[in-house]
Amino acid sequence: KGYPMASIQVAVNEWANAHDAEIVNAYTTPEAFGAKGNGIDDDTVAIESALKSGKAVVFSGEKTYRITNSISITDTDVHVIGNGATIVFDALVSGNTYTVFNITNSNVYFTNLILDGNKGSNEGAKTNALFLTSCVTILDGIIIKDFTKRCINVLEGRGQFSSITMLNMYNSSGDTNSFVYTFDSDTEWTNIIVKNDEYDETNTAQGFYHGGGNINITNIKAYNVTVVLDARNGSAILTNGYFYKTRCFFAQTSDPYEGADILIS
Repeated sequence: KGYPMASIQVAVNEWANAHDAEIVNAYTTPEAFGAKGNGIDDDTVAIESALKSGKAVVFSGEKTYRITNSISITDTDVHVIGNGATIVFDALVSGNTYTVFNITNSNVYFTNLILDGNKGSNEGAKTNALFLTSCVTILDGIIIKDFTKRCINVLEGRGQFSSITMLNMYNSSGDTNSFVYTFDSDTEWTNIIVKNDEYDETNTAQGFYHGGGNINITNIKAYNVTVVLDARNGSAILTNGYFYKTRCFFAQTSDPYEGADILIS
């Protein structure tokens, strides 16, 4: 299952070109819906309302926006211009699973944003940054750090991900957790960093877990992860990588999957 890789570029370009004017001429801010952006007040409802407004959402770069629950979006288009702002997650209930942005059936464009999972203050919670289901996605210039489940999940979608830095995904629960999880999706990744600050034998976090479709990774740096690429099904291309203290360069597990076709250069 999956689209030809060339169709990713076509779909992304068509969508981006069609919405350039909308981004320029119709936008809103979280502050328009009551957000404070001071890192203390709860901005969850304000950000969710802004994202559902049908307009591009522009954040203030000098601010930190605190949220306390998952934000689910099912609208057609989601445009976020971060300007370097930080969204920090503060789980209210220990032991629950949370996703900062859970987006379904949408066209997604995020740029220049920091997502902070705040794992030091969320003991016992399993946290994801982005869960993208049946979406066409562009992510550019995103920093994702300190989450405990996954940074980016892509299910049955297409997308381009560039200049993505993912830091400190720590998992010691025995789950197959990873910085990135893709399933039945066609994605291209360029200029990617996956990094844990320290090497720890008990940390089972992987780099990329690919469960089907096509994945193309170019220019990746991986530090202190268990497996750089665990490809279970579909096809995977990895070009130009630097790896430091990784326990395994790639895995090609077949059972219960068919096994992936892997090209490395």
